[in-house]
Amino acid sequence: MRVFLGWAGEEANAVALALKEWLPLVCPGLQPWISEDITKGARWSAEIAKTLRESRAGVFVLTPDNLTSVWLHYEAGAISNVERALVCTFLRRVDKAAVKPPLDVFQHTTAGNKEDTRRLVGDLAALLPDKERAWDEEQRRTAFDRWGWDELVKRLEPIKPPKGGAAAPRPTTDEMLAEILDAVRSLGAQRRTEPSFWSAEQRRLIGEHVAAARLQIRAGQLGAARDQLEAILAGFPNHPDALKLLLDLVHRERAVGATPTEEELQEQVDVLAEAEANGLKPPSGSEGD
Repeated sequence: MRVFLGWAGEEANAVALALKEWLPLVCPGLQPWISEDITKGARWSAEIAKTLRESRAGVFVLTPDNLTSVWLHYEAGAISNVERALVCTFLRRVDKAAVKPPLDVFQHTTAGNKEDTRRLVGDLAALLPDKERAWDEEQRRTAFDRWGWDELVKRLEPIKPPKGGAAAPRPTTDEMLAEILDAVRSLGAQRRTEPSFWSAEQRRLIGEHVAAARLQIRAGQLGAARDQLEAILAGFPNHPDALKLLLDLVHRERAVGATPTEEELQEQVDVLAEAEANGLKPPSGSEGD
């Protein structure tokens, strides 16, 4: 069973790699996947989007440096849309109270807490199909208690926080455009309605931020608008209005940069076609000027 391991930043990457090696040892049948498993030459965002759709569970490593990572929020939101999928966090040097929406609604596992970690392994094991379940609960518990927990502690102990606490690198325009394309495609298979847990106050605040971003685009403040839209999508992945504006913003950023290649132009055409097919047309030139 595929388990998506989400990370952002040097420390979280090292923790995710340790979990990738450790989880199958204490629960045979699990197949942890991390972005470093992408085949050389494969399209990065497309490969991640495919894995997100195929995963039955997602474990997201949170550290003080990546609590506001746009990519972690996006990936967690994508997996939470998979039917009967499990989404949880693995907290490294982070208190549960520090986790912000939308990740705060998921199950938390504290890296140094033995019972938390045992519960995580049990929840993942419960998702295994019968034909992939090599151990019963007693065998799994025995392995965890006798050597499994100590083995995880040994693997995590050498991992040190990065000097200066460097945050995850900002995504490039190409990466953002590819992610928008994947998100727009996923919307075609879903009803584009607001989740029932969004309150009237949340809808009002989102509307204000979208309006502010639209004004910033009109004023040519593309960097500020992008930050505004990324903040919205971090808390509310796949929000149609924010995606629509961000799609337009990416094209404007490209327009003031280098002349796009033929391949980049075709990618833009694909994005616009997908967006139009799903009712997500970017603002017209007159609206943004």
